[in-house]
Amino acid sequence: KSKDRIRNEKIYVVDTALATDKEGTIANDKLGWRLEKIICVELMRRCKPLFRDLFYFKTANHEVDFVVSESGKPVELIQVSYDISSAKTRNRELGGLLAGAKSLKCDKLTLITFETAETITIGDKTIEIVPAIDWLCQR
Repeated sequence: KSKDRIRNEKIYVVDTALATDKEGTIANDKLGWRLEKIICVELMRRCKPLFRDLFYFKTANHEVDFVVSESGKPVELIQVSYDISSAKTRNRELGGLLAGAKSLKCDKLTLITFETAETITIGDKTIEIVPAIDWLCQR
């Protein structure tokens, strides 16, 4: 719904180097924030020529960073997390993808991290965990 998209809007900077006023942007704990912005800019670049839309999805308990939609139907859900080595972070990111997949009826699920590569299956859903450099170098 348009009303929900406006209420649940996320704002991204076009160039993460310009966001120097954000407190702690140089600190290592903000690398996830920067990685998500980089992935957003690349997704916008990839989606435009294919006439695809890009959305953010949020429920009361979960969120999906990026929903790639074509002709009004979700075709891919993408989460971005710099490091998923802690069980809490891993469960949060995977849980968001699974909840989004159920709500939006989408089967292509991707989790982009800084360096983890893995394919996991949970129930009937397969999640590709991809290092950012590999994902960014894909065409």
